[in-house]
Amino acid sequence: MNEINSLNDIRALVAFSTVNGEDAAGLMKFIQSDVRLEKIKENPKRSIFRMTDENGRMLYLKLFGKQKFPFNVIRFYAAKEYRIAKALQKASVPIINYLAWATLKNGGGFCVSEGLPQAVSGRQYFFQTARFDAQKQRVFLERIAELTWALCKRHFYHPDFHTSNFLFDLSAGKACLVDPWGIREVIFFPEFRKVEMCSPWMELQDYLTDDEIMEGLLSSSLAKNKFAALELMDRARAAYRRQEELRWPKTKRRILSGRAKFTTLETRGSDRYYWRHTQWFTPPEQFEVDPAWEMKSYPAAEAEKIWLDSFRKYQKELPLLRVVHPDNSSDLYFSSKSNTTGR
Repeated sequence: MNEINSLNDIRALVAFSTVNGEDAAGLMKFIQSDVRLEKIKENPKRSIFRMTDENGRMLYLKLFGKQKFPFNVIRFYAAKEYRIAKALQKASVPIINYLAWATLKNGGGFCVSEGLPQAVSGRQYFFQTARFDAQKQRVFLERIAELTWALCKRHFYHPDFHTSNFLFDLSAGKACLVDPWGIREVIFFPEFRKVEMCSPWMELQDYLTDDEIMEGLLSSSLAKNKFAALELMDRARAAYRRQEELRWPKTKRRILSGRAKFTTLETRGSDRYYWRHTQWFTPPEQFEVDPAWEMKSYPAAEAEKIWLDSFRKYQKELPLLRVVHPDNSSDLYFSSKSNTTGR
């Protein structure tokens, strides 16, 4: 993976790459202007950078690591993502605009897309705004159904369709896809694919009524009638539970590590502070204990169980902080007087 620490590094990366796409020249012009660079995501396979100019225009550069032969020929990540995005755009499926893709001398590559300044992830919009306003929630669910309808009617299958993989444009009130990696055109939509495309509703099911879920499955064309919608909802729930169970060992490790999207770990003296992230996976704005929070002390095993269960089960009040002492006993901090048993 190329080491990127500054805008000059981005400029050098682009200058010494083979850049392809509809607006390669526009990309070159943009990065030569007064641009602010931020790294917003990094893992062993890819890094994502946001570039913002003085007018508020945003471009996102996704940098992929080196690929070995033959995958750098038959499945080159940057080109594949760009081409599927353009195929979706041509088919009138709402998606962010992709400008260019490039190959690097080291065998890696990158692609560049345009940001939406007034957009947030679907998950953030739901948990931060829509779930507290019945009208906004209704409109949001309609937009999920419309986006799903567009994918299905144009015969595009999304293997990782969830609320963090689309944006909600606050200014336009519309949903559009982001990160189209893995999407592909299909001839048929068998039942197992329909089940997988139900994921956005399953992700939010603790906050929705069965009628709201079924209405979404009908409006999206995933189900033809109410009986079919009921059957599909039941199958989707069972499949979602199975996937959650399969993912849980990894999710548990990530929660307890304090170094993933769920929690942030701080060491203060001899104590370890695990701060819960928001429901849309951003760290708290301040790493400070609110005097209004209620603290409860527990033995090590009980505290860990309550803490982990709060990430698995719907609860009206969640522990926002876990403080682990040297003897592994823990204090849990709740946002108000609450029970710890869920619903």
